[in-house]
Amino acid sequence: MKTKEIQMKRFQVVTILLVFLFGISIGGTTELSLDDYLKEAINNHPLTQMAKAQYISVVKKNLSVQGLKDWNLFLSSTYSGGYGIDGSTTFEPKSTIFINNAKISKIFTDTGTTIQIGGTYSSMKELPSMLGGSNYNIYGLNFELSVIQPLLKNTFGKLDRYPLKLAEFGNKLAEIKYAEDLEDLKVALSTDYLNWQFDYLSLKIYKEQLDQAVEQVSLIERQLKSGVSEKIDLVQANQNLQAKKMAYLSASEEFAKETIIINSRIGKPALENGVYPSVEINSIKILPKDDAIKYFKKQSNIVKILNLTEDMQKETLAISKSSLDPSLELFYSKKLGSSELSQEDTFNNVGKKSPYSIGIQFSTPIGNTAAISEYESSEQELIRIQKTNQNTITDTINNIKALYSSIWYIDTQLDEIKKLISLSQEYATLEEQKYKQGRSSIFFLLNSQGQILSTKLQEQGLKYRKALLLNTLSAILDLDQNKGDQ
Repeated sequence: MKTKEIQMKRFQVVTILLVFLFGISIGGTTELSLDDYLKEAINNHPLTQMAKAQYISVVKKNLSVQGLKDWNLFLSSTYSGGYGIDGSTTFEPKSTIFINNAKISKIFTDTGTTIQIGGTYSSMKELPSMLGGSNYNIYGLNFELSVIQPLLKNTFGKLDRYPLKLAEFGNKLAEIKYAEDLEDLKVALSTDYLNWQFDYLSLKIYKEQLDQAVEQVSLIERQLKSGVSEKIDLVQANQNLQAKKMAYLSASEEFAKETIIINSRIGKPALENGVYPSVEINSIKILPKDDAIKYFKKQSNIVKILNLTEDMQKETLAISKSSLDPSLELFYSKKLGSSELSQEDTFNNVGKKSPYSIGIQFSTPIGNTAAISEYESSEQELIRIQKTNQNTITDTINNIKALYSSIWYIDTQLDEIKKLISLSQEYATLEEQKYKQGRSSIFFLLNSQGQILSTKLQEQGLKYRKALLLNTLSAILDLDQNKGDQ
């Protein structure tokens, strides 16, 4: 008897050490719900900030293409000296030429129109005369407006707007990808929590069975003293107790490992003991199957990404097709200028000389091999993307149907296993009564109690499987935990 008591005390000490070292506490101090865990874990997880930084980086980078709409300024200034007269040996070291140019230009991406506005001021002093007379000065001031309007290849600015449209697509993709990255992180974190919760609930079942085994050993020891039980009954009871100890320790190890993970997710020391998961497994509300499929096909992030990739390729194909067209541009230029021997006359007479020009210019590569090749390649790429997207949608819909089917079968099994647990408990109660009356052996009693353990663990496993399936389904349908329509 003392040996048995020593063994029991050793077991209790080992259990206490495990609780202390690994944070195994069936009765922790604070319940941590899935929602609270996700809030903490998502805020603490480095992937959250990484995904946000990646999204902002893409948006900021795409802002650079807006520079196409900016006005561009060009400035130049030239000073030269020591000029002579072309075609003559006359040379004047004091001669100077000073020229300033300023020009602004802008592309209007809505129409493809390019506008340039510029001005030039020149000052030429001490120029030698061809006839050998005295040196002279000449001043010039000119303003120019030019407009170029594409008519074929870049009609209405299609080519100019292409980078802007790609940036717009890129921003939309980045936004959806950011949401998907957070959803993937939430699914992974939820899976960690469900693993922790499953191990916790399983541990409670093992603890319940262990306590029952301890009570049975104590009962049989008392019965053995009074001659009601035999030695073999005590041996079998101790065998059962040892088996329950091993099962409990194994379950404790799994729960300890998961607790370390959970603590790290919420920013607590790995070995801290104090939080425990909810007893009730969260039931994620989901849409009816047909509504879920409709939502997936019309509104899901997955389909949005597929549609955006197809739209981007359609835009690329349209640009490739536009590149097949020849270049035809209408241009107009108007100048206001003056050139006089004095600076005052030059400024006063600006506009007296006002030439203009208008015309068209046409160009096209003969054969256009490069553009044709690019267009045909873009055309085939669009077909590839469309077929790939169709296959992805079909596979995902089949996956959704399979998930709903599995959930239905699990619900059906849960209904049945509740009946089985009730029958197992009733059978164990009757078997215990028979044993106490001496009409049954300890073997049958332990076997009936083992059936209860087995069915409870089976029930817990089914609930765990269902929770994982719902977790996966919620990610496909972009549903937050515990939100949605029933």
